[in-house]
Amino acid sequence: MAIGLPASFTNLLRSASQMVSNNYLASYGNIPVAAMGIAGKA
Repeated sequence: MAIGLPASFTNLLRSASQMVSNNYLASYGNIPVAAMGIAGKA
């Protein structure tokens, strides 16, 4: 529990921030969203 709980919380925050940034970038079109996805994998 001491390791699993903080790790799951970190993954949840990462997913939530990715959704927020994708929604923000979507107003600029597909290219910024794709660029953010590529940069996130690097």
